Amino acid sequence: MNWLDNEKSRIRKSHIVNLISLALADGQIDKTEQDLLIKIATQIGMSADEFEEILEYPDKIKFSVPETKQEIAVQFLDMCLMMLADGKIMDSEMVFLKIIARKLGFPEDKFDKIIGDVIDDINRKIERELLLRKIQLQLI
Repeated sequence: MNWLDNEKSRIRKSHIVNLISLALADGQIDKTEQDLLIKIATQIGMSADEFEEILEYPDKIKFSVPETKQEIAVQFLDMCLMMLADGKIMDSEMVFLKIIARKLGFPEDKFDKIIGDVIDDINRKIERELLLRKIQLQLI
């Protein structure tokens, strides 16, 4: 495995750990959240071994910022989708999402508007690619 593959693996693992943490923010991972987690892990090319490693040792995974605005937008959108997966938004989930948004480089003074806009667009079933472009425009 070369350095680039290793960095991509760290970013993938960090993303999945963040999604797991968000799903657990309300105290449990329900079936809908679990299904979404598996779908996202598959979409980002995570192997079953990597996924099992994360589930067994989540504390060993350190946060890694994605390298491009596109990757940041994908992670942020996935986090919003996870927060909505069980049909309710808990304060603890919103707090965690804002922590991650800060780390991803979103402007802190616009968190509520950005998150609200993304949630509205998801609920209106806006096409994923359009959502991703809109999210990228919000990055610092």
